[in-house]
Amino acid sequence: MFMKRYPSEHVEKSAWAIVVLLCMMHVCRADVSPSPSATNMQHRQAYSCILHVHSEMSEYGQYSLEQLTDVARRYGVDAIFLTDNLTDTIEYGAAPLRHVLWANYSRKSILTMGPANYLAKVEKENTRQSDVLYVPGVEICPRFYWTGSLPGKDLTCHNHQRNLIALSIRDARVLAQIPEACGFIWQKNPTWVLITRLSIVLLALALVGLFFLPRRLARASSYSAKEIRRSIALGIILPLLILTVGVNVAASLVPSFRIYGEDKQCRQEQRTVDFLKKHGVLHYWAHPEAGDDHNFQYLGIHFKAHTEPYPELLAKTDGYTGFGGVYEDKNTLTDAGSGWDAVLREYASGTRTSPVWCFGEMLYHYEGQAGKRLGNVETMVWAGQKTETALLQSIGKGDFYARYNGEGQSLTLDEWRVERKESNSVDVVLSVSSRVPGEQIQVQLIRNGEVAQEKSGATPLAMTFPLTVGPGPGMSYYRAVVHGRYPLKLVTNPIFISE
Repeated sequence: MFMKRYPSEHVEKSAWAIVVLLCMMHVCRADVSPSPSATNMQHRQAYSCILHVHSEMSEYGQYSLEQLTDVARRYGVDAIFLTDNLTDTIEYGAAPLRHVLWANYSRKSILTMGPANYLAKVEKENTRQSDVLYVPGVEICPRFYWTGSLPGKDLTCHNHQRNLIALSIRDARVLAQIPEACGFIWQKNPTWVLITRLSIVLLALALVGLFFLPRRLARASSYSAKEIRRSIALGIILPLLILTVGVNVAASLVPSFRIYGEDKQCRQEQRTVDFLKKHGVLHYWAHPEAGDDHNFQYLGIHFKAHTEPYPELLAKTDGYTGFGGVYEDKNTLTDAGSGWDAVLREYASGTRTSPVWCFGEMLYHYEGQAGKRLGNVETMVWAGQKTETALLQSIGKGDFYARYNGEGQSLTLDEWRVERKESNSVDVVLSVSSRVPGEQIQVQLIRNGEVAQEKSGATPLAMTFPLTVGPGPGMSYYRAVVHGRYPLKLVTNPIFISE
Protein backbone atom coordinates (compact mmCIF):
# COMPACT_ATOMS: atom_id res chain seq x y z
CA MET A 1 0.00 0.00 0.00
CA PHE A 2 1.34 3.39 -0.91
CA MET A 3 0.71 6.52 1.22
CA LYS A 4 0.99 9.93 -0.41
CA ARG A 5 3.22 12.31 1.51
CA TYR A 6 2.20 16.00 1.96
CA PRO A 7 4.61 18.83 2.69
CA SER A 8 4.57 19.86 6.37
CA GLU A 9 3.22 23.36 5.59
CA HIS A 10 0.18 21.83 3.88
CA VAL A 11 -0.44 19.62 6.89
CA GLU A 12 -0.26 22.69 9.17
CA LYS A 13 -2.70 24.65 6.98
CA SER A 14 -5.09 21.70 6.90
CA ALA A 15 -4.93 21.39 10.67
CA TRP A 16 -5.75 25.09 11.11
CA ALA A 17 -8.62 24.78 8.67
CA ILE A 18 -10.06 21.90 10.69
CA VAL A 19 -9.73 23.90 13.93
CA VAL A 20 -11.49 26.92 12.38
CA LEU A 21 -14.25 24.69 11.00
CA LEU A 22 -14.81 23.05 14.37
CA CYS A 23 -14.98 26.46 16.05
CA MET A 24 -17.51 27.65 13.51
CA MET A 25 -19.61 24.54 14.07
CA HIS A 26 -19.47 25.10 17.82
CA VAL A 27 -20.57 28.73 17.51
CA CYS A 28 -23.41 27.86 15.13
CA ARG A 29 -24.57 25.14 17.48
CA ALA A 30 -24.36 27.36 20.56
CA ASP A 31 -25.95 30.46 19.09
CA VAL A 32 -29.33 28.86 18.51
CA SER A 33 -31.38 31.93 19.36
CA PRO A 34 -32.18 34.58 16.79
CA SER A 35 -31.91 37.19 19.55
CA PRO A 36 -29.53 40.06 18.79
CA SER A 37 -25.81 39.61 19.18
CA ALA A 38 -23.47 42.50 19.93
CA THR A 39 -22.33 42.57 16.30
CA ASN A 40 -25.90 42.74 15.04
CA MET A 41 -26.75 45.57 17.43
CA GLN A 42 -23.80 47.61 16.19
CA HIS A 43 -25.13 47.56 12.64
CA ARG A 44 -28.82 47.95 13.40
CA GLN A 45 -31.03 50.53 15.01
CA ALA A 46 -33.63 50.04 17.71
CA TYR A 47 -36.93 51.34 16.32
CA SER A 48 -39.75 52.49 18.58
CA CYS A 49 -42.81 50.45 17.63
CA ILE A 50 -46.24 50.88 19.20
CA LEU A 51 -48.41 47.77 19.10
CA HIS A 52 -52.16 47.38 19.57
CA VAL A 53 -53.36 50.75 18.31
CA HIS A 54 -56.91 51.56 17.18
CA SER A 55 -57.86 54.30 14.74
CA GLU A 56 -61.24 55.76 13.85
CA MET A 57 -61.70 52.77 11.57
CA SER A 58 -62.92 50.73 14.55
CA GLU A 59 -65.51 51.62 17.17
CA TYR A 60 -63.54 53.14 20.04
CA GLY A 61 -60.60 54.68 18.19
CA GLN A 62 -60.96 58.43 17.77
CA TYR A 63 -58.10 59.50 15.48
CA SER A 64 -57.75 59.44 11.75
CA LEU A 65 -54.38 58.20 10.55
CA GLU A 66 -53.31 61.78 9.84
CA GLN A 67 -54.14 62.78 13.42
CA LEU A 68 -52.44 59.67 14.78
CA THR A 69 -49.31 60.60 12.86
CA ASP A 70 -49.21 63.99 14.58
CA VAL A 71 -49.45 62.30 17.99
CA ALA A 72 -46.75 59.78 17.09
CA ARG A 73 -44.35 62.49 15.98
CA ARG A 74 -44.56 64.12 19.42
CA TYR A 75 -43.29 60.92 21.03
CA GLY A 76 -40.66 60.05 18.44
CA VAL A 77 -42.46 56.87 17.40
CA ASP A 78 -41.05 55.13 14.34
CA ALA A 79 -43.80 52.63 13.54
CA ILE A 80 -47.40 51.98 14.53
CA PHE A 81 -48.88 48.50 14.20
CA LEU A 82 -52.58 49.16 13.65
CA THR A 83 -54.95 46.64 15.22
CA ASP A 84 -58.44 47.80 14.42
CA ASN A 85 -61.10 45.18 15.15
CA LEU A 86 -61.64 42.59 12.45
CA THR A 87 -65.23 42.24 13.66
CA ASP A 88 -67.05 43.82 16.58
CA THR A 89 -70.29 41.94 16.97
CA ILE A 90 -72.39 40.21 19.61
CA GLU A 91 -74.98 37.64 18.53
CA TYR A 92 -77.52 35.52 20.33
CA GLY A 93 -80.01 32.95 19.04
CA ALA A 94 -83.18 31.75 20.76
CA ALA A 95 -83.51 28.04 21.52
CA PRO A 96 -84.43 25.63 20.06
CA LEU A 97 -83.68 27.24 16.69
CA ARG A 98 -80.59 29.18 17.78
CA HIS A 99 -79.08 29.25 14.31
CA VAL A 100 -82.25 30.48 12.64
CA LEU A 101 -83.87 32.73 15.24
CA TRP A 102 -80.81 34.89 15.80
CA ALA A 103 -80.14 38.60 16.16
CA ASN A 104 -76.83 40.43 16.36
CA TYR A 105 -75.45 43.86 17.03
CA SER A 106 -72.40 44.94 15.03
CA ARG A 107 -70.25 48.02 15.43
CA LYS A 108 -67.69 49.65 13.18
CA SER A 109 -64.86 47.31 12.21
CA ILE A 110 -62.56 46.35 9.35
CA LEU A 111 -65.14 44.00 7.86
CA THR A 112 -67.92 46.60 7.97
CA MET A 113 -65.76 49.10 6.06
CA GLY A 114 -64.24 46.44 3.82
CA PRO A 115 -60.71 44.95 4.09
CA ALA A 116 -59.57 46.41 0.77
CA ASN A 117 -60.70 49.89 1.84
CA TYR A 118 -58.86 49.49 5.13
CA LEU A 119 -55.61 48.49 3.44
CA ALA A 120 -55.93 51.33 0.93
CA LYS A 121 -56.26 53.92 3.72
CA VAL A 122 -53.14 52.60 5.43
CA GLU A 123 -51.18 52.69 2.19
CA LYS A 124 -52.37 56.24 1.49
CA GLU A 125 -51.02 57.48 4.83
CA ASN A 126 -47.69 55.73 4.31
CA THR A 127 -47.45 57.45 0.94
CA ARG A 128 -48.42 60.86 2.35
CA GLN A 129 -45.62 60.88 4.93
CA SER A 130 -42.58 58.83 5.94
CA ASP A 131 -42.04 59.87 9.57
CA VAL A 132 -44.31 57.15 10.95
CA LEU A 133 -44.59 53.74 9.29
CA TYR A 134 -48.04 52.15 9.53
CA VAL A 135 -48.30 48.37 9.48
CA PRO A 136 -51.87 47.11 8.86
CA GLY A 137 -52.80 44.53 11.48
CA VAL A 138 -56.01 43.42 13.11
CA GLU A 139 -57.49 42.47 16.49
CA ILE A 140 -59.31 39.13 16.40
CA CYS A 141 -61.79 37.53 18.78
CA PRO A 142 -61.35 33.81 17.97
CA ARG A 143 -64.46 32.78 19.90
CA PHE A 144 -67.04 34.05 22.32
CA TYR A 145 -69.73 31.87 23.87
CA TRP A 146 -72.94 32.18 25.88
CA THR A 147 -74.11 30.79 29.19
CA GLY A 148 -77.28 31.43 31.17
CA SER A 149 -80.71 32.22 29.79
CA LEU A 150 -83.17 35.05 29.28
CA PRO A 151 -85.75 33.68 31.75
CA GLY A 152 -83.02 33.18 34.34
CA LYS A 153 -81.80 36.76 33.83
CA ASP A 154 -78.21 35.52 33.88
CA LEU A 155 -77.41 35.66 30.17
CA THR A 156 -73.63 36.12 29.83
CA CYS A 157 -71.35 36.46 26.81
CA HIS A 158 -67.90 35.10 27.65
CA ASN A 159 -64.46 35.82 26.14
CA HIS A 160 -65.47 38.70 23.90
CA GLN A 161 -62.14 40.32 24.82
CA ARG A 162 -59.96 37.21 24.61
CA ASN A 163 -58.09 38.43 21.58
CA LEU A 164 -55.30 37.70 19.16
CA ILE A 165 -53.29 40.49 17.53
CA ALA A 166 -52.20 39.88 13.93
CA LEU A 167 -49.28 42.21 13.24
CA SER A 168 -49.44 42.52 9.47
CA ILE A 169 -51.86 41.37 6.80
CA ARG A 170 -51.63 42.83 3.30
CA ASP A 171 -54.10 40.50 1.57
CA ALA A 172 -57.75 41.56 1.81
CA ARG A 173 -58.89 37.99 1.11
CA VAL A 174 -56.84 36.65 4.02
CA LEU A 175 -58.34 39.30 6.29
CA ALA A 176 -61.87 38.29 5.35
CA GLN A 177 -61.16 34.57 5.80
CA ILE A 178 -59.68 34.66 9.32
CA PRO A 179 -61.71 32.04 11.24
CA GLU A 180 -63.76 33.27 14.17
CA ALA A 181 -66.62 31.73 16.11
CA CYS A 182 -68.68 34.90 16.41
CA GLY A 183 -71.94 33.91 14.72
CA PHE A 184 -73.42 35.12 11.44
CA ILE A 185 -71.48 38.00 9.87
CA TRP A 186 -72.62 39.23 6.47
CA GLN A 187 -69.11 39.87 5.15
CA LYS A 188 -67.96 36.37 6.17
CA ASN A 189 -71.07 34.19 5.88
CA PRO A 190 -73.36 35.77 3.25
CA THR A 191 -74.76 32.44 2.04
CA TRP A 192 -75.63 31.29 5.54
CA VAL A 193 -77.16 34.66 6.41
CA LEU A 194 -79.43 34.47 3.36
CA ILE A 195 -80.41 30.83 3.94
CA THR A 196 -81.28 31.29 7.60
CA ARG A 197 -83.18 34.52 7.01
CA LEU A 198 -85.03 33.15 3.99
CA SER A 199 -86.11 29.95 5.77
CA ILE A 200 -87.57 31.81 8.74
CA VAL A 201 -89.26 34.42 6.50
CA LEU A 202 -90.89 31.72 4.36
CA LEU A 203 -92.06 29.86 7.47
CA ALA A 204 -93.49 33.08 8.93
CA LEU A 205 -95.33 33.87 5.70
CA ALA A 206 -96.75 30.36 5.59
CA LEU A 207 -98.06 30.71 9.16
CA VAL A 208 -99.66 34.04 8.29
CA GLY A 209 -101.22 32.42 5.25
CA LEU A 210 -102.55 29.58 7.38
CA PHE A 211 -104.42 32.14 9.46
CA PHE A 212 -105.81 34.42 6.73
CA LEU A 213 -106.13 32.41 3.51
CA PRO A 214 -108.38 29.35 4.14
CA ARG A 215 -111.72 31.22 4.44
CA ARG A 216 -111.01 33.43 1.44
CA LEU A 217 -109.95 30.50 -0.70
CA ALA A 218 -112.94 28.47 0.48
CA ARG A 219 -115.36 31.11 -0.83
CA ALA A 220 -113.75 30.94 -4.26
CA SER A 221 -113.54 27.15 -4.48
CA SER A 222 -115.37 23.95 -3.72
CA TYR A 223 -113.11 23.11 -0.78
CA SER A 224 -113.87 23.90 2.82
CA ALA A 225 -111.70 26.17 4.93
CA LYS A 226 -110.75 23.16 7.05
CA GLU A 227 -109.54 21.22 4.01
CA ILE A 228 -107.54 24.19 2.74
CA ARG A 229 -106.04 24.76 6.17
CA ARG A 230 -104.99 21.12 6.32
CA SER A 231 -103.43 21.32 2.85
CA ILE A 232 -101.42 24.42 3.75
CA ALA A 233 -100.26 22.85 7.02
CA LEU A 234 -99.16 19.56 5.46
CA GLY A 235 -98.08 20.77 2.05
CA ILE A 236 -96.33 24.02 2.88
CA ILE A 237 -95.80 24.60 6.59
CA LEU A 238 -94.55 21.11 7.45
CA PRO A 239 -91.92 21.03 4.64
CA LEU A 240 -90.81 24.54 5.56
CA LEU A 241 -90.57 23.57 9.21
CA ILE A 242 -88.49 20.52 8.30
CA LEU A 243 -86.32 22.75 6.12
CA THR A 244 -85.87 25.27 8.94
CA VAL A 245 -84.91 22.56 11.42
CA GLY A 246 -82.50 21.12 8.85
CA VAL A 247 -80.89 24.51 8.31
CA ASN A 248 -80.56 24.94 12.07
CA VAL A 249 -78.91 21.52 12.46
CA ALA A 250 -76.58 22.10 9.51
CA ALA A 251 -75.52 25.51 10.82
CA SER A 252 -74.80 24.03 14.25
CA LEU A 253 -72.10 21.89 12.62
CA VAL A 254 -70.24 24.92 11.23
CA PRO A 255 -67.38 26.00 13.57
CA SER A 256 -68.12 29.72 13.04
CA PHE A 257 -71.55 29.34 14.66
CA ARG A 258 -70.56 27.27 17.71
CA ILE A 259 -71.01 30.03 20.27
CA TYR A 260 -73.00 28.22 22.95
CA GLY A 261 -71.16 26.49 25.77
CA GLU A 262 -67.53 26.44 26.85
CA ASP A 263 -64.80 24.59 24.97
CA LYS A 264 -61.96 23.93 27.41
CA GLN A 265 -59.84 22.38 24.67
CA CYS A 266 -59.61 25.79 22.92
CA ARG A 267 -60.10 24.24 19.49
CA GLN A 268 -61.36 27.44 17.87
CA GLU A 269 -58.47 29.45 19.31
CA GLN A 270 -55.99 26.92 17.90
CA ARG A 271 -57.86 26.97 14.58
CA THR A 272 -57.31 30.74 14.32
CA VAL A 273 -53.65 30.41 15.31
CA ASP A 274 -53.13 27.68 12.70
CA PHE A 275 -54.72 29.83 9.97
CA LEU A 276 -52.49 32.81 10.75
CA LYS A 277 -49.38 30.64 10.91
CA LYS A 278 -50.28 28.98 7.61
CA HIS A 279 -50.41 32.41 5.95
CA GLY A 280 -47.15 33.57 7.54
CA VAL A 281 -48.80 36.15 9.79
CA LEU A 282 -46.98 37.03 13.03
CA HIS A 283 -49.48 37.18 15.88
CA TYR A 284 -49.63 37.26 19.67
CA TRP A 285 -52.11 36.84 22.51
CA ALA A 286 -53.17 40.29 23.69
CA HIS A 287 -53.20 41.31 27.38
CA PRO A 288 -53.62 37.71 28.67
CA GLU A 289 -53.75 38.77 32.34
CA ALA A 290 -56.45 41.42 31.87
CA GLY A 291 -60.13 40.69 32.46
CA ASP A 292 -63.17 42.59 31.25
CA ASP A 293 -66.74 43.14 32.52
CA HIS A 294 -69.58 45.13 30.98
CA ASN A 295 -73.35 45.21 31.24
CA PHE A 296 -75.36 45.72 28.06
CA GLN A 297 -78.93 46.23 26.92
CA TYR A 298 -80.00 45.47 23.36
CA LEU A 299 -83.60 45.32 22.10
CA GLY A 300 -84.71 45.44 25.72
CA ILE A 301 -82.61 42.41 26.63
CA HIS A 302 -80.11 42.77 29.47
CA PHE A 303 -76.95 40.69 29.41
CA LYS A 304 -73.39 40.73 30.67
CA ALA A 305 -70.11 40.46 28.76
CA HIS A 306 -67.39 38.84 30.85
CA THR A 307 -63.82 37.86 30.01
CA GLU A 308 -61.62 36.14 32.55
CA PRO A 309 -57.83 36.62 32.32
CA TYR A 310 -56.48 33.89 30.04
CA PRO A 311 -52.78 33.19 30.73
CA GLU A 312 -53.53 29.47 30.32
CA LEU A 313 -53.80 29.99 26.55
CA LEU A 314 -50.02 30.26 26.38
CA ALA A 315 -49.85 26.56 27.25
CA LYS A 316 -53.08 25.42 25.59
CA THR A 317 -52.20 26.76 22.12
CA ASP A 318 -49.09 26.32 19.99
CA GLY A 319 -47.60 28.02 16.96
CA TYR A 320 -48.31 31.64 17.90
CA THR A 321 -45.51 34.23 17.90
CA GLY A 322 -45.81 35.54 21.45
CA PHE A 323 -47.92 37.34 24.02
CA GLY A 324 -48.45 40.82 25.42
CA GLY A 325 -46.25 40.68 28.51
CA VAL A 326 -45.69 44.38 29.23
CA TYR A 327 -48.73 46.66 29.28
CA GLU A 328 -50.55 49.06 31.59
CA ASP A 329 -52.11 46.46 33.85
CA LYS A 330 -51.12 43.51 35.99
CA ASN A 331 -48.13 41.69 34.45
CA THR A 332 -46.82 38.54 36.15
CA LEU A 333 -46.13 36.33 33.13
CA THR A 334 -42.65 37.84 32.86
CA ASP A 335 -41.81 36.78 36.43
CA ALA A 336 -39.42 33.88 36.97
CA GLY A 337 -41.15 30.52 36.92
CA SER A 338 -44.29 31.92 35.27
CA GLY A 339 -46.41 30.51 32.47
CA TRP A 340 -44.03 32.10 29.98
CA ASP A 341 -41.14 30.08 31.39
CA ALA A 342 -43.25 26.93 31.17
CA VAL A 343 -43.73 27.30 27.41
CA LEU A 344 -40.10 28.38 26.88
CA ARG A 345 -38.95 25.20 28.61
CA GLU A 346 -41.25 23.22 26.33
CA TYR A 347 -39.59 24.79 23.29
CA ALA A 348 -36.11 24.19 24.70
CA SER A 349 -36.97 20.52 25.28
CA GLY A 350 -38.39 20.11 21.78
CA THR A 351 -42.04 19.59 22.74
CA ARG A 352 -43.20 22.98 21.38
CA THR A 353 -42.89 23.96 17.74
CA SER A 354 -41.70 27.57 18.13
CA PRO A 355 -40.36 29.99 20.76
CA VAL A 356 -42.70 32.46 22.43
CA TRP A 357 -41.67 36.13 22.46
CA CYS A 358 -42.76 38.87 24.87
CA PHE A 359 -44.32 42.01 23.33
CA GLY A 360 -45.01 45.42 24.78
CA GLU A 361 -48.53 46.56 23.91
CA MET A 362 -50.47 49.77 24.36
CA LEU A 363 -54.17 48.94 23.85
CA TYR A 364 -54.47 52.52 22.62
CA HIS A 365 -57.58 54.37 21.46
CA TYR A 366 -56.75 58.03 22.05
CA GLU A 367 -54.65 60.32 24.26
CA GLY A 368 -55.84 60.42 27.86
CA GLN A 369 -58.05 57.31 27.66
CA ALA A 370 -57.49 55.60 31.02
CA GLY A 371 -54.43 57.84 31.45
CA LYS A 372 -52.72 56.49 28.36
CA ARG A 373 -50.12 58.27 26.25
CA LEU A 374 -48.97 56.79 22.97
CA GLY A 375 -45.38 56.25 24.15
CA ASN A 376 -46.13 54.66 27.52
CA VAL A 377 -45.33 51.12 26.35
CA GLU A 378 -43.00 50.36 23.46
CA THR A 379 -41.74 47.34 21.59
CA MET A 380 -38.17 48.24 20.60
CA VAL A 381 -37.20 46.35 17.44
CA TRP A 382 -33.62 46.00 16.16
CA ALA A 383 -33.67 46.22 12.38
CA GLY A 384 -31.44 47.36 9.53
CA GLN A 385 -34.03 49.82 8.24
CA LYS A 386 -37.48 51.17 8.98
CA THR A 387 -39.49 49.04 6.59
CA GLU A 388 -42.36 46.68 7.26
CA THR A 389 -40.37 43.72 5.94
CA ALA A 390 -37.29 44.46 8.05
CA LEU A 391 -39.29 45.02 11.24
CA LEU A 392 -41.34 41.85 10.78
CA GLN A 393 -38.25 39.76 10.08
CA SER A 394 -36.66 40.97 13.32
CA ILE A 395 -39.85 40.40 15.31
CA GLY A 396 -40.12 36.86 13.98
CA LYS A 397 -36.60 36.14 15.26
CA GLY A 398 -37.15 37.74 18.67
CA ASP A 399 -34.83 40.67 17.95
CA PHE A 400 -36.74 43.10 20.16
CA TYR A 401 -37.50 43.97 23.76
CA ALA A 402 -40.48 45.43 25.62
CA ARG A 403 -40.40 48.43 27.92
CA TYR A 404 -42.81 50.38 30.12
CA ASN A 405 -41.85 54.05 30.37
CA GLY A 406 -42.38 56.67 33.07
CA GLU A 407 -42.86 60.40 32.86
CA GLY A 408 -39.81 61.65 30.94
CA GLN A 409 -37.85 58.47 31.67
CA SER A 410 -37.26 55.17 29.90
CA LEU A 411 -34.80 52.27 30.02
CA THR A 412 -32.76 51.24 26.98
CA LEU A 413 -31.19 47.85 26.31
CA ASP A 414 -27.78 48.66 24.80
CA GLU A 415 -26.25 45.19 24.86
CA TRP A 416 -27.68 41.72 25.32
CA ARG A 417 -25.77 38.56 24.41
CA VAL A 418 -24.56 35.21 25.69
CA GLU A 419 -20.96 34.12 25.09
CA ARG A 420 -19.71 30.60 25.65
CA LYS A 421 -16.32 30.81 27.38
CA GLU A 422 -15.56 27.13 27.88
CA SER A 423 -17.47 23.91 27.50
CA ASN A 424 -19.03 24.36 30.94
CA SER A 425 -19.38 28.15 31.30
CA VAL A 426 -20.99 31.14 29.63
CA ASP A 427 -20.91 34.91 30.13
CA VAL A 428 -24.25 36.70 29.89
CA VAL A 429 -23.58 40.31 28.94
CA LEU A 430 -26.21 42.99 29.50
CA SER A 431 -25.98 46.78 29.37
CA VAL A 432 -28.78 49.18 30.26
CA SER A 433 -28.94 52.97 30.05
CA SER A 434 -31.75 55.44 30.63
CA ARG A 435 -33.01 58.64 29.07
CA VAL A 436 -32.07 60.46 32.28
CA PRO A 437 -28.82 58.96 33.64
CA GLY A 438 -28.58 57.84 37.26
CA GLU A 439 -31.74 55.74 37.38
CA GLN A 440 -31.47 53.06 40.07
CA ILE A 441 -32.34 49.71 38.52
CA GLN A 442 -32.60 46.09 39.62
CA VAL A 443 -31.63 43.42 37.10
CA GLN A 444 -32.85 39.85 37.36
CA LEU A 445 -31.21 37.25 35.13
CA ILE A 446 -33.39 34.19 34.58
CA ARG A 447 -32.09 30.85 33.32
CA ASN A 448 -34.58 28.12 32.39
CA GLY A 449 -37.25 29.73 34.53
CA GLU A 450 -35.18 30.23 37.67
CA VAL A 451 -33.42 33.33 38.92
CA ALA A 452 -29.72 32.80 38.20
CA GLN A 453 -28.32 36.11 39.47
CA GLU A 454 -29.48 39.58 40.49
CA LYS A 455 -27.64 42.88 40.37
CA SER A 456 -28.49 46.52 40.95
CA GLY A 457 -26.95 49.89 40.28
CA ALA A 458 -27.36 53.25 38.59
CA THR A 459 -27.63 53.71 34.83
CA PRO A 460 -25.72 53.44 32.63
CA LEU A 461 -24.96 49.99 33.95
CA ALA A 462 -22.95 47.29 32.13
CA MET A 463 -23.00 43.82 33.64
CA THR A 464 -21.43 40.44 32.95
CA PHE A 465 -22.95 37.37 34.58
CA PRO A 466 -20.53 34.40 34.58
CA LEU A 467 -22.49 31.16 34.80
CA THR A 468 -21.68 27.46 34.82
CA VAL A 469 -23.71 25.33 32.47
CA GLY A 470 -24.50 21.67 32.69
CA PRO A 471 -23.61 18.97 30.20
CA GLY A 472 -25.82 18.55 27.13
CA PRO A 473 -27.68 17.48 25.20
CA GLY A 474 -30.48 20.02 24.94
CA MET A 475 -30.98 23.76 25.06
CA SER A 476 -31.05 26.32 27.81
CA TYR A 477 -32.32 29.86 27.62
CA TYR A 478 -31.51 33.15 29.30
CA ARG A 479 -33.70 36.21 29.70
CA ALA A 480 -33.67 39.33 31.86
CA VAL A 481 -36.16 41.59 33.61
CA VAL A 482 -35.09 45.11 34.61
CA HIS A 483 -37.01 47.36 37.00
CA GLY A 484 -36.53 51.04 37.82
CA ARG A 485 -38.82 53.35 39.74
CA TYR A 486 -42.43 52.36 39.04
CA PRO A 487 -43.57 51.97 36.34
CA LEU A 488 -40.17 51.63 34.62
CA LYS A 489 -39.68 48.10 33.32
CA LEU A 490 -37.69 46.39 30.58
CA VAL A 491 -38.08 42.76 29.50
CA THR A 492 -35.67 41.06 27.12
CA ASN A 493 -36.57 38.15 24.90
CA PRO A 494 -34.75 34.87 25.59
CA ILE A 495 -31.49 33.72 24.08
CA PHE A 496 -31.31 29.96 23.56
CA ILE A 497 -28.00 28.08 23.56
CA SER A 498 -27.21 24.40 23.17
CA GLU A 499 -25.46 22.64 26.04
